[in-house]
Amino acid sequence: KGGSEGSTQFSCDDLKLVVPAEVKQRMVERASEFARRFKVADPDATAARIFLSTASAYLVASGGLYWGFGPEPYEFTRGELGAILECYASPFNHSLPVFCSPIQPLDCVY
Repeated sequence: KGGSEGSTQFSCDDLKLVVPAEVKQRMVERASEFARRFKVADPDATAARIFLSTASAYLVASGGLYWGFGPEPYEFTRGELGAILECYASPFNHSLPVFCSPIQPLDCVY
């Protein structure tokens, strides 16, 4: 762990996943809401574990999953073409509210 400018970095050998602070905060908040909805005894601790599980799952696949276009093309497709779904995204890098995920059981939290 550790990162620059408030980001959190996960690494294992040559694999690396850098999560900006605002993305981590958003994901932990959504995981906490999810845990509260199911009346988990300690929703904040559960949210932290869900986030770490998600980061661990994506660390392995991070090389191929993070070649995204950035938000600008998605803003254009949403505004000009009416796009509502982003394919091949994750809770770490999606630009549209609805995205298709390779790790659906974990990502349904987000």
